[in-house]
Amino acid sequence: MRSAFWYYHAQKVLPFSQSAYIVGIIIAIEVLMPKKDDTSNICEKCRRSFDGPTKRFINFVEKHITDQNTDNDFKKLLRELYSFRSRFAHGGELLRIDEELLFILNPVTSEEMLMIERISLIAKTVMINWLILKTNQSQK
Repeated sequence: MRSAFWYYHAQKVLPFSQSAYIVGIIIAIEVLMPKKDDTSNICEKCRRSFDGPTKRFINFVEKHITDQNTDNDFKKLLRELYSFRSRFAHGGELLRIDEELLFILNPVTSEEMLMIERISLIAKTVMINWLILKTNQSQK
């Protein structure tokens, strides 16, 4: 399963780069997403989704986070995480925690560490709930 590969990869790279960790964790979730999103609005002419990748990511995560409150703050967090993933993957920037030697004393890097913990929990929850859903569907 590709999702497990990316999750494992993220865990291995975490001691060296928290930015790369976020990229790996987001990809671990993305590879579970269906190629065609049934929740998207589809253009009648070109048959493409009006929803971009960020919206599709948020919809997918919300669908598979059943035990947490998916309010506007949660959506904002997911949008921010997906934005980080895009900027990191395309070489635009890194988390400060990856760039500073004295990161432990910086309040910005402390916030980044909390964000890393949250995305890790979100990814675990999404992956487990996705597996449960797929198992239940295959037993029908």
